[in-house]
Amino acid sequence: GYIATRKSSFELPLMRDYAAKLPQVLVARDQLPYALPEMSTHDNQKVREIFRTHFQEVLDEKYTSEEGMKKAQAEMEKVLAPYQK
Repeated sequence: GYIATRKSSFELPLMRDYAAKLPQVLVARDQLPYALPEMSTHDNQKVREIFRTHFQEVLDEKYTSEEGMKKAQAEMEKVLAPYQK
């Protein structure tokens, strides 16, 4: 399917015709007010896992918040090293 990249695109005759034939295309537009930004990076799943693990260790008082985030940062930098060119 096609998702318009600008709000104003939905007002174009071509997009209006498309939406009239296939109203489902408006769902993504209608959900945007409820959308939240999320972290996006290379190897995102692994980076998120590292963050969650160390965040939980901080909550469990295994480390201070500073220690936990420093450990997370070090691990994330290793994962992201191939992309740091």
